[in-house]
Amino acid sequence: MRRQMILVVMMLAIGLMTAVFLISCKSMTPIQGQTFNPKDPNYLTKKYLSDLKNGNNSQRTKAAWELGAAYMKRTPEVVPALIQALNDPYPKIRANAAGALSRIGEEARPAESALRQSLTDSYGKTVLNAVIALRRLKVPDKELIPAVRKVLYDQKGTTRVKAARMLRKMREKDEEIITVLAEVLTDSDEQARFDALVELNKRELKPIPKKVSVPVIGLLKDYSEKVRSQAALYLGNSYIPIPEARDPLIEALDDVSSLVVKHAARGLGNYGKSAKGAVSKLYMILETHPDDHARGEACEALGQIGVPRKEIAHRLVKVLSSDPGPRARKGAASGLRDLKYRDAMVLDALKKASTQDADSSVRTISEITYEQLKGNN
Repeated sequence: MRRQMILVVMMLAIGLMTAVFLISCKSMTPIQGQTFNPKDPNYLTKKYLSDLKNGNNSQRTKAAWELGAAYMKRTPEVVPALIQALNDPYPKIRANAAGALSRIGEEARPAESALRQSLTDSYGKTVLNAVIALRRLKVPDKELIPAVRKVLYDQKGTTRVKAARMLRKMREKDEEIITVLAEVLTDSDEQARFDALVELNKRELKPIPKKVSVPVIGLLKDYSEKVRSQAALYLGNSYIPIPEARDPLIEALDDVSSLVVKHAARGLGNYGKSAKGAVSKLYMILETHPDDHARGEACEALGQIGVPRKEIAHRLVKVLSSDPGPRARKGAASGLRDLKYRDAMVLDALKKASTQDADSSVRTISEITYEQLKGNN
């Protein structure tokens, strides 16, 4: 009995010693180089501050940006470290430091003077990020616009477009900016050409000047699919159709990209009867193209072109009655509405689709079209 009691006491003692040991291990400071709770904001802030000071250029570039993230601990050292980084000899670190300060917002107020000095930086991205930071510190746009205009002539096309975009947000819409965007359309950088097209789309020029339309039309044959599709989209969104773009858009209906075909078809609808040369290709899209959206845009384009009316109407009825794609069937109903051609076949197809089609949007547009055509004498 006595031996059993001694054994129990020994086991309890061993258990107690083990628990004390485990607790002490958890409270120990991690050894050098060991990662400790990598998601902790305090740990990350200390890590990136250290990287910004002692890391290689890649580590320092990342650290400069990450110190502006919302999850960082805003310790007193952060803003001064970023201010110092604004003078770094490596341009990407300067740009990211300015970007981090823009993300920090009002807490970056002590950096205002240094950010103003960055407006003369030779690296365009640093200037633009400094402008964003200063705008968030409520510095008036009129004090910042001259610096942004200088970046319009940066060596990198993508940076030039970013400057144009910023000027638009500052409500600057003059010929100088359009000239720069037109020049970027011929840039060797694919992303720059794409970005310029996107920015031009947002500017909604009425009418589109030739210095823009000519290079955009040329981009319909660009090697990059995303550039070709954006060029077709831009021409399709033109508020005043460009006569010189009609035939290139018809050629673009043969593109291997569904996006290009879709946008080209949409653009051709704007030309009305003058785009009748596209009708045979649009028919082919209805019959063979695998993309539902491309077939839908082709239907709508046929309805807007409108000649020959009866033939187009019956083609659209076939799509509305039997195409497997809801976007194509919806386009057929929309095309019939624009075409305004009425016979028994058209009315019967619309009436049936308005109640029996599986897609609610097809039913809705079919019903609207049916009521409009039925009411015509």
